Amino acid sequence: MNGKQVNGRKELSDFWNNIKDRKDFKIVVKELGGSGKYIYQTGSLTWTASGEQVTKSFMMVWKRLSNYEYKIYLTGFN
Repeated sequence: MNGKQVNGRKELSDFWNNIKDRKDFKIVVKELGGSGKYIYQTGSLTWTASGEQVTKSFMMVWKRLSNYEYKIYLTGFN
């Protein structure tokens, strides 16, 4: 995350898989809202890696597909 933009499912998966010694991963959802075609979610991620605790805030926007399932449309961390 160190300021590098990550695009697409593969890059995101590679990013998480390359964090060495990641453990104690916790997700806290602070807010969930929206309606109809788009919903949003905010919260925080906390984990320990190489003996250091890391906490990041996140935001996700989900888009409803034609089959009424939702897919992540946009996400961001800081």
